[in-house]
Amino acid sequence: MVKTCLTITLTLLFAVSVIAQTSKKSTTKRGSTKKTTRTIEKATLSDLYDKDSEAYCLELPQPIIGTIVSRKFDDEELTLIGFTIREKTDERTFVNIDTEYVSGKGRFVPTELSSILSKGKRVKIRVYGCGAAGALFYLDKVQEL
Repeated sequence: MVKTCLTITLTLLFAVSVIAQTSKKSTTKRGSTKKTTRTIEKATLSDLYDKDSEAYCLELPQPIIGTIVSRKFDDEELTLIGFTIREKTDERTFVNIDTEYVSGKGRFVPTELSSILSKGKRVKIRVYGCGAAGALFYLDKVQEL
């Protein structure tokens, strides 16, 4: 009796575990083959610019949506210091990264940021315009699309 109850309990636990793991997947039939897809949450990083660092910075009223076309690194080629984003209208904008502020956010933030801002990725960003006529842009928030 005890062995039977134990066997039934273990079988149920195994079945629930398998159901929980497979419920994250969805299969789509395409021709004669099955394709398995997973839903992956898109990454977002925010508070990447120290708003108190300069007095002449204003947040741009609308986010910029586009594709990363190039990246710029420091002299040692280790730290990402900026990137160029191309919008649908083919307008290109260079955006600086406040590397000092970002590195103070934790050791994984610069790595994650570099991953999100990979060449060819489509992103939505919020920037601050600083300096004379807001000519220098600094990244404050990035979201993968």
